[in-house]
This record gives sequence, C-alpha cells and structure tokens, in this order.
Amino acid sequence: MRAKIATTITITSPTATATRTRSANGAAQLVETFEGTNLSSMGVGYYPFAYADVINFAASAQTLKIDSRMADGQGSGRIRRCRIMAIRLTGGRLADTYENASTGESSNGTTSYVEKLSSSWSAGSHTAWLTLVTANVNVNSNTEGIDVRMQRNDTTTFGNPVKVMYDYNDDSNYYLNNWDTAAGMNVIENASGTEDVDIDFKVSNPSKTAKIRDVHFVAVPMN
Repeated sequence: MRAKIATTITITSPTATATRTRSANGAAQLVETFEGTNLSSMGVGYYPFAYADVINFAASAQTLKIDSRMADGQGSGRIRRCRIMAIRLTGGRLADTYENASTGESSNGTTSYVEKLSSSWSAGSHTAWLTLVTANVNVNSNTEGIDVRMQRNDTTTFGNPVKVMYDYNDDSNYYLNNWDTAAGMNVIENASGTEDVDIDFKVSNPSKTAKIRDVHFVAVPMN
C-alpha cells in the first residue's frame, strides 16, 4: 500500500509587506510517498522532509508553523520529529550568508544532466561553510525517476537523490498535481577564493520528462 502526505510550511508576519506564506503547490508544498504494508507500524515508511530559505522580515514577532495532511484523502498519515530553526543572519559572521534560488519550472527529457542552478560566492575569510539545498521535483511516470545532482566546483558530488512519483493507486497521472522534495546538505572545509555549487537534474528514461522548480541554495559560514 502506498499513501501520500503533504506538508506545508507557513511563515507569517504582523507586518503586511513582510508576510510570506507558502501555499498549495508553492515552494514548500512538498509531497512524500509512504511505502509499506502497515500504516500504523512505527518506524516504517517515514520519509524526510526539508526546506531552507532566507527571508527578510521587519523587526517584529514572527510565526512559522508546519502542517500536514493526506494529499489525496486516502488512508491516514503521521508526522513526527519536526524541527524548526530560525537563524538571525544580520551581524557577525552570519551576515556573510549567501543565498541563491531558481523558482521557475525547468524540464529535461534526456539522461544527461542539465544545470538548473549555479551558485558562486566568495569564501572571504571563512574556511568552513554549511550548504543547504532544497527543491521540488516531478517526473511523468510512476516507475521512472528524476535524478538530482548537487555538486561542488564541478567535481565533488555531495548529494544525489533520485525520486519516483509513486501513487497510492499506481496512477500514472499522479505527477500532474504533485511534487516531491529533493534536499541535500554539505560542509565545505578548507574553502578559499570563489566557491561554486551547481544543481543539475536528469531523467532515468529518455521517454519520460523530469521537471524541477523552487530550487533554493543557502551557504552559511561556520567560522
């Protein structure tokens, strides 16, 4: 049995101009598949969900919440071990935090990697960086996958998740209304000069089409 759980991150601010809400099928509306024989079995079928972003807010109270629901109304879902971290980036070394994003939708119908996002920044005096990548991915198949590669300086791959758009009813059209999440993280050590991280993607079968959107990259100095 397979079921789908959708998780939405909502960020609100009392300052109207700073309100940032991630809505259905937005940057943080991500769907994961559960695959197992018993939905009530603890420790079976829990998939990770991750999202990272840099947002400018006014100096006032903020609220961030995580909600979940069954994406198709079938079966029942569970969510656990939620963590929210908000880091103030103004002042000190964190002021050098670098962010880049490509939120538009891109497609690839080949088995060769195509670049979706390239991020270059100066390491400056920081020799260690924490890098975070999140993205929404999709492929028009319930058997083939979309392959996402996260690579530093075009040589070192630190993340390479592959997602398949399984459906509860093995519906090949499930991909039309749903997106899965792909995420990765890495610690860059001995950084110097200009650092570069690329996000590339391809499809596992050239008869299908892989799609990617809402790609966010964040690099946080660690020293």
